[in-house]
Amino acid sequence: MVTARTWALAVISAVASAGAAAALTPEEVWQSWQASGSSQGVTITAAGQSRTGAALELTGVTMTVDQDGTRVEAPIGNVVMRDRGDGTVDVILPDSYSMTINVTEEGADVAMTISLAQPGLSTVASGSADAVRYQIDAPEVEFTLDSLVVDGETIPMGFAMAITGMAGVYGTSGSEHRMIDGDMRADAMAMSVMAENPDGEGSMAFDLASEDFAVAFRGTMVPSMGGDDFGAMLREGFDVDGSYSAGATEYEFSFSEGMDSALSVGSFATGSVRFAVNASRMQYEASTTGLDVTVSGSEIPFPEVNVTLGEFAMGFLFPLAASAEPTDFSILARVVDLGITDDIWGMFDPMGVLPRNPATLIVDAVGKVRLLMDASDPQFGMASEPPAELHAFDITELKLAAIGAEVTGSGAFTFDNTDLQTFDGLPRPLGALDLRIVGANTLIDKLVAMGMLPDDQAMGARMMLGLFARPADGEDTLTSKIEVTPEGAVLANGQRIQ
Repeated sequence: MVTARTWALAVISAVASAGAAAALTPEEVWQSWQASGSSQGVTITAAGQSRTGAALELTGVTMTVDQDGTRVEAPIGNVVMRDRGDGTVDVILPDSYSMTINVTEEGADVAMTISLAQPGLSTVASGSADAVRYQIDAPEVEFTLDSLVVDGETIPMGFAMAITGMAGVYGTSGSEHRMIDGDMRADAMAMSVMAENPDGEGSMAFDLASEDFAVAFRGTMVPSMGGDDFGAMLREGFDVDGSYSAGATEYEFSFSEGMDSALSVGSFATGSVRFAVNASRMQYEASTTGLDVTVSGSEIPFPEVNVTLGEFAMGFLFPLAASAEPTDFSILARVVDLGITDDIWGMFDPMGVLPRNPATLIVDAVGKVRLLMDASDPQFGMASEPPAELHAFDITELKLAAIGAEVTGSGAFTFDNTDLQTFDGLPRPLGALDLRIVGANTLIDKLVAMGMLPDDQAMGARMMLGLFARPADGEDTLTSKIEVTPEGAVLANGQRIQ
């Protein structure tokens, strides 16, 4: 199918993509537009062009992408680039046009037509001939799927997306290594998808509405873009850093086929994603707050299932380049206040013995690692020796709270990579992990009373708690200190266990 990159190139190149400045001319904007497209695998041509006063008039402008079995063709039509007299240029695009996308992949032929409407669009180019920036303002931009044909058969499917109150900037510079950056914001976005089963009864629909969303990005595009060798792209200088955020968002998904049906409605208060990758590092962060999802359907043995989540976050940072000194890495996972419907609780706890308070899991850790070769090296991971050394690992926050019990902790360890014997091929650690456990014995009692934990297993669990933990201040509260000494001994509360 159409790749995300191909789609992004089509949209970006169709709306704007070039450079301008101090005394920018329409011709320079047009040349930069073509150069920017070419650097990203997009060919932009005009059937004719003429200069009338301050305006460069381009007729029959067409944008084409043809690579990896995908061909995108957008006959944009007539475009006017008008000198504003202050070193900037108006780029006047048609209010609407259509593009065709044809994909041949694994024996399947897919053809689709998509319409783009952008009434009232204002695009102003500024900057210099080799570094153009666009100021974009659009009251509304709408994409509509006009037709979808797979292997000669028309698929009954509809798609529409409308973005309102969009404004921002987009810039590009350079030639072989093309630098791009942008910051776009919009008041709202609405999307609707519907499809019917072409082989019989059955349909699905999906609707989404989001407020206050923003996209920011910067990157360096390289000649090897679009190839299969991602490592080669990194070695060539590929560098991208982007983010996305949204405010209040709601969705509804429905499906039906014969006697089968499903319905899911949900919302979240905020959501965001950030990513960055270059030859030195890879970083990813995602978060959501105020999630509320309700699902019902013929395959669900309850009227409905509801899941709520106060906060979800995950992220990581890993180095990708070899270094003489250890460099930072981090790992984060946060699931805060996860709640589920009482119907699910009732399946295994019909008498309500266990507390049904929302559950939380937090793991937040940082560390130091030294790569012995670049991760983009084709031999990375194939060498007989480990390609990296772990030097430090700190658990800054650890928390698990559920069904009335809670475990919290933190710890820090360093690793001696010159000693691979003490721990059977692993670098010898040095440090300690401190834990605090609340409600464990009470939870064991309740599980025994429910018949979910046999007495002998409960006794074993209490013995393990006695070995690794000791009583502390507070009711049903234990603490535990797991440490590794310089000699390689593993201790639990001062008692050697290894």
